[in-house]
Amino acid sequence: MLSGGQKPLDDWREDWKADLSSQNKLRGKTKWTIDRQAPVSLRDTGDQASAPEAQEYLMTTFDKYKNAKIHELMREFEVSFDGMDGVDRGALSREFFYLTFEACISGTYKQLPLMVGDRGRLIPTNVDNLMDAFMCLGMVIAHAVRHGCRGLPGLSPAIIYYLVHGQGMSFIENDCPPVSIDDVHDETLYGLLAKVGINV
Repeated sequence: MLSGGQKPLDDWREDWKADLSSQNKLRGKTKWTIDRQAPVSLRDTGDQASAPEAQEYLMTTFDKYKNAKIHELMREFEVSFDGMDGVDRGALSREFFYLTFEACISGTYKQLPLMVGDRGRLIPTNVDNLMDAFMCLGMVIAHAVRHGCRGLPGLSPAIIYYLVHGQGMSFIENDCPPVSIDDVHDETLYGLLAKVGINV
């Protein structure tokens, strides 16, 4: 460090190279080809176990995110569907995010549902074996928002608040409407809470 807090020329040069390298990484496009065996919504039928297409779709999609580098997700994004004609001008990438979120809500991963509850009150499944899936789901949400799409629809307001603010339940209770009994997915626990008239 030079007198007066100035950097040596070599330090400036290295910083400039690092910044230029970072900018170069964001140039161009990230192109993904997706097998559009579209996972349909099964929430109306409640038959998650019969969704092998959704599970396979999630496994393949999450593998892409596990192998992706951060700068690849920050680049302009272009999607094509395998065996289908079409040029992505924004609609195909939005469809990709829609299909992925729908598979997360309606399908299974490792034979387990990722989300439980009704739409508008969805909460993550409390299973340690799915932590890698939730890491990927977080990447999908950030990727979608980065490219102008909405995040995962149907989440409980308390979960949305936590994702946005990153605070614990005490902050949620103080800063937004109380968590509702409707957020309780376990039928036995819901019944017990309903009997004592708790609506928290």
